[in-house]
Amino acid sequence: MLPTGILTALSSRSIPARLAGGGGEDGSRAGGASLRGLGGIKTPIRILAWNILQGGGTRVAKILQAIAGHAPDILVLSEYRYGPRGLALEQQLELAGYAYRSVCA
Repeated sequence: MLPTGILTALSSRSIPARLAGGGGEDGSRAGGASLRGLGGIKTPIRILAWNILQGGGTRVAKILQAIAGHAPDILVLSEYRYGPRGLALEQQLELAGYAYRSVCA
């Protein structure tokens, strides 16, 4: 059995740009949390936490599609599994703009 862990990813398109002084794309992205950008403006962020159950298995493509539909700024996937599918998932997340990732067991 492959070891499981938690994969956390940060979108390279949203939060760093907002911290550099911008707001949200249209200000409508509510996620229950916010960051203060330059100038003290509160910027809402979207956080998605999802237990993908046993590494996602054959559902990885559908999981990636659902993540894209939610467009979270911060993504936390529990029951992430190391291995070929896990690496494929990480590669697809990087292509989708989640350049900053951390995996812990």
